[in-house]
Amino acid sequence: MALASRLAATAAADLPPPPDGADAPRSWTNAQGKSVVGILVGVSDSGDALLKIGDRVHRVPTASLSAADQAFAAAWAEARPYAGKA
Repeated sequence: MALASRLAATAAADLPPPPDGADAPRSWTNAQGKSVVGILVGVSDSGDALLKIGDRVHRVPTASLSAADQAFAAAWAEARPYAGKA
């Protein structure tokens, strides 16, 4: 196992568990009111949400999301600082 992978696994093991339902599909709404159902699988270093919609992962600027979805993505990323970075 590469050193970076071991460090990430060790750091992740010390983190609190994510909030209930954090890995479940949910409705994501943008500032214009358009919604999609997807699973948040990561937050990029630039702050984009990585949403799995169907069998594809889409990079969505968090600034384009509703305030509630921006807060959810921020809490998700805070609970998993080493997960899903791209």
